[in-house]
Amino acid sequence: MNASPHTSRSDPLFGNAEFEAIKEGAFFVNVSRGKTVNTDALTAALTRGQLSGAGLDVTDPEPLPADHPLRSMANVVITPHIAGLSEHNRDRAIELVRANVLRFIENEPLLNVVDKSLGY
Repeated sequence: MNASPHTSRSDPLFGNAEFEAIKEGAFFVNVSRGKTVNTDALTAALTRGQLSGAGLDVTDPEPLPADHPLRSMANVVITPHIAGLSEHNRDRAIELVRANVLRFIENEPLLNVVDKSLGY
């Protein structure tokens, strides 16, 4: 599973060497960012049977062209970048805002602060 942020260090994070190192027959799931995966390397790994399948919530490019080979593979599921959504998203977001307002008032460190030097 790939859930890494997209930064200059993860562009791409998965290429030919990484897919060759994965146990043969594994499934690959990407809920991260499309550019963290070399799409040609992923397609090749699936075509040669190195990977048994893939679940892709993101692709590069996004959207994936209608005639791209990944779209016709029976062992690939592509969703429209919605993996993070659930019926609980709004409640979790409200709770995070509430917690951070209280932390701010108490001069405590905030939760989920973005480190701009890291890019996420």
